[in-house]
Amino acid sequence: MYLLYDGLQDGGVFVRAAFEEAGIPYQQSYIDLRKNEHLSAEFTRINPRQQVPVLRLDDGTILTETVAIMMHIADCHPQAELLPPLATIERSQAVRWLLFLATNVYEGESRMVHPERYATDPACAPSVRHAAVDYVNRHYLIFEDVLSEGPYLFGDRISLVDLYLWMLLQWHGHMDWLNANCPKILRLVRAVMARPRIEPIHLEIFGPGIGLSSTS
Repeated sequence: MYLLYDGLQDGGVFVRAAFEEAGIPYQQSYIDLRKNEHLSAEFTRINPRQQVPVLRLDDGTILTETVAIMMHIADCHPQAELLPPLATIERSQAVRWLLFLATNVYEGESRMVHPERYATDPACAPSVRHAAVDYVNRHYLIFEDVLSEGPYLFGDRISLVDLYLWMLLQWHGHMDWLNANCPKILRLVRAVMARPRIEPIHLEIFGPGIGLSSTS
């Protein structure tokens, strides 16, 4: 059985949601980031980058990097239909948007939430955050333009891209801007939130509504 090393309100919620949505059994090992358990010698041996999530496979192999974890799971469980079939343009587009979200939105939102980690001078943190907000919003607008009738990227078929976007949007924190500029993204995220196997995870990790402890 898969063993997922996960913290609270980190990228591991995407992995958990995919497992639950697809009915794939797994175990969870909680890493308390507030107590710096990810910096311990034991966990550093598991992942030298000292980050969660990490997935341990049945044979003991360790996988890091969320997109790599989820592509492996999708390929090993094709019946779950977490991604479109191999050798289709839909599959290539799904990988494209997973990488787009990981390298732009996820990274940019990290700068939004923790700008002090990206500045040697604490006085620069506000400007780092401001630039990150503009950067992230630009990429949300790009994704907004590719969505059509929905509710998901591939119409009625949910995929890892939709689950990933659902998680990322919870950290955005600017609902007025999203309401004004990204109605299709918000429609997609609300559709994911309402799925029976996702709703309990959403309430546990993020609370009601979109965004941490939001009521929107």
